[in-house]
Formats: sequence, structure tokens, C-alpha cells
Amino acid sequence: MILDWCKDVMHPYHIDEVYGELTDEQFDLGDMTAELAVRDATFSLHTFMEELGKLYDTARFYTALMRICEGDSDETYDMYDEDKRFPGLPYLERYKHSMRAPKNIDVSAAKGDLLKEMQIECAYMEAHPSEQPKEGDYAAEPFDDYDRLRDLLMESVPDFRLRLKLSPKTGRMTFAVDVDSVFEIAWLTLAHMMSEDPIEEHHGGSHEGLTGVMMTCRHCGDFFIRRNNRQEYCDKEKCQKARNAKNQREFRNRKRMLKAGKKMQTEENYNGKA
Repeated sequence: MILDWCKDVMHPYHIDEVYGELTDEQFDLGDMTAELAVRDATFSLHTFMEELGKLYDTARFYTALMRICEGDSDETYDMYDEDKRFPGLPYLERYKHSMRAPKNIDVSAAKGDLLKEMQIECAYMEAHPSEQPKEGDYAAEPFDDYDRLRDLLMESVPDFRLRLKLSPKTGRMTFAVDVDSVFEIAWLTLAHMMSEDPIEEHHGGSHEGLTGVMMTCRHCGDFFIRRNNRQEYCDKEKCQKARNAKNQREFRNRKRMLKAGKKMQTEENYNGKA
């Protein structure tokens, strides 16, 4: 699949060098030595997958933080799974567990030794575990720690190098970001998205979001570009079927609730007359 992508799109690394050689009128493929071919035209599959994983995990964390700010933190519960090829970023794991701060614990036996005090506190916490939430529920709301999560997201994006470059279109010098791979281009694009369409810092709002931004499908989990401010599913047939099924369930639930409400109102009116 990676080989097919490279054939159809472009070589993923050494973009400036490869492009410069291929567009040079003096370039002859027959003159390329084995050393040049290995340096410029090959790449490590392990490195490729490692860089792809970092980009994918960070993009998922970005969309998860958007969901959290929209009041959809439940949708982010399973974002991290260490058994997957790309496990995700574990920054939300801490909110799944109740972290009760120890209070009024007798640590006098430690005689001022900080390490022993911590050991006594740990032993007490193990003997008196705090109640944990049911599976699928957060013990603490991630949004309450928004500033920390936002900073972790920014730290996940690598730095970019600016330098003077020669524009191939104008032939003039320009001050631009230096990119060497498709991953650096993707990181730059993601950083632009994060800065130009920032995550809204509000909680419990509607699911209506910005159009033209990257989202994760609620059914399959794949990324897609949102075309309207209510779109939550990608265009795959199975995902559209899941969306329709969800809408039908919600419609039936609304009808049942409306019917139950009318029945209760009728009974109240009857009892009132009686």
C-alpha cells in the first residue's frame, strides 16, 4: 500500500532534492550512482510507519480535544489502545480513575522521612481504595483540565525550521518553512488548522462545529473533512447506514417519550377531576 501511494503521489522524503534533480535539464537517470539512489530515492519502512503513527495519534488527539470542548467527552474514552499499531496518546487515561488525595493520614512513624511518608500514604490508599466509575465513564471531566491538555497538544507538534529559499516560480529569494518530507508538510498543515480554526474553549455546547475541518467519523473512526456544521459521519455506506439507524432510534425514543408524557398528563387530569 505504501509503495502504491509513492508511485501514485510522490516520494515521501528528500522532496526538495529529488524535485530539483528531476527538474534539472542536465539530469540523466542513467548517471545516478547507487550511492545517490540510496541516499535520495529510498527510505526506511520502519521510519515511515513511526512518523505516520506520530502524526495520526496527534491528529486524533486534536479531534478528541475538540469533542471534549463540545461536551462530547464520552466519545473520546477509547482513544488510547496500546494493543493497536497506532495506540494513540495516553493523555486522557488519568481522568478514567478516581484520584483521591489522602487526608489526615498518620505519618508520624516516618519521623519526617518524605519517602516513608509517601509509602505510608500509598499503603493507606491501597487499603482504602476510592470508588471507581463504571467502564466508559470518566471519573473526572477532562475539560476541567483544558489548559493542560491544550499545552500537551501543542507540545506534540514538532518545531519547524525557517530559512531563505529560492522560489521555483519567481526565481526570487523567499523566507519559508523548510520541509523535507510529506510528514513535515502534513504537520505544517495540521498546525495551520490548529491556529486558524482554534478549538473553542467552551463546554457543553451543541455538536455544531466548523466546516472544512478534519473530524473523526463516529462510526468507523476514520478522518474526513466536514462539509457542514452538523456532519458527524463520513460518506462510507456503512457509516451512513449507522447514522440513519441512530436517527431512527432517536426518533422512536422521542415518540415514546412524547406518548408517555401525554399519558401522564391524561392521568393527572383524570385524577384532578376525580
